[in-house]
Amino acid sequence: MDKKLSKEEFEIYSKSLNFSERRLEICRLVLVEGIKQADVASRFSISKGAVSQHKKAFLEAVEAHLIPNGFKKITAVLPNHHAYQVEVWAKKAEEQIRNKNEEINSGATKRRCR
Repeated sequence: MDKKLSKEEFEIYSKSLNFSERRLEICRLVLVEGIKQADVASRFSISKGAVSQHKKAFLEAVEAHLIPNGFKKITAVLPNHHAYQVEVWAKKAEEQIRNKNEEINSGATKRRCR
C-alpha cells in the first residue's frame, strides 16, 4: 500500500525540507493527490524510478525530522525472547515521544493564546 498524506501534513513537512519546487510537486502529486508514479513520470518527462526515488527521499527526510533528539530508529532481526523486550521498549519510547510532542504542542498553544 502506498503512503498517503493530507495536504496539511504535506505542507507542514515540506517547509522543513530543502527540496526544489519541482521535486516537491512530484512528491505532492504522488503522496497527496494519489496520482500513479508512471503518470507523474510521464508528466515530468522522467523515469518512474526517478519518481520513486523522489518519493522515498521525501518520506525518509520526513521520518528523520520526526524522530526527536535522543531517539534512534533501528531495524533488527532477533530471537523471539529478545524481540519481545525490544517491543516493550519501543512502546515506552513511543509514549515518551507522544508526551514530549503534547508538551511542545500545549506550549505552542499557550504562547498563541497570550
